[in-house]
Amino acid sequence: VIRKAQLALFDTMNSINFCYSLNLLSFFFQFTFFVIFFLFDVSSSALTIKSSTLSDLIFAIIQLGYLQFFFWFCAWMIVHSSLLVGQVEEMECVVQLRSFNRDNLKLARNFNMLSLQLQHSKLHVSCGLFEINWMLLFAIIGTVFSYVTILFQFELGS
Repeated sequence: VIRKAQLALFDTMNSINFCYSLNLLSFFFQFTFFVIFFLFDVSSSALTIKSSTLSDLIFAIIQLGYLQFFFWFCAWMIVHSSLLVGQVEEMECVVQLRSFNRDNLKLARNFNMLSLQLQHSKLHVSCGLFEINWMLLFAIIGTVFSYVTILFQFELGS
């Protein structure tokens, strides 16, 4: 019964990863490039002192709202995928502790097999190219600062 539940969980996660992989991939690329160009636009307009019109201010506020949506959705995806993986790792520890049951050897053997399966087939939330976890957030932050630095260098050179 436990093995069937574990197989159902992994099949469900693989189906979700397969179904939403392109959507998540495009979302994270959009988020990254939107943040890059938003930061570049805000900082370059702050560096060049120009008269801002009301429409420029409204456009910046709309961009900020859009950026907040992207940020909170990205944070929600990363937190929940990390929580899911953490709960599966906790389940792996519980199953491993149950495998030391000496009262029922058949049950202990089944728990031991399940524990081995959980150790060798790690559950992860991904979109094909990368896993959605905290390392993704740090990679996005590094990419944003690298590209903003490059765009500033091009702007200063011209």
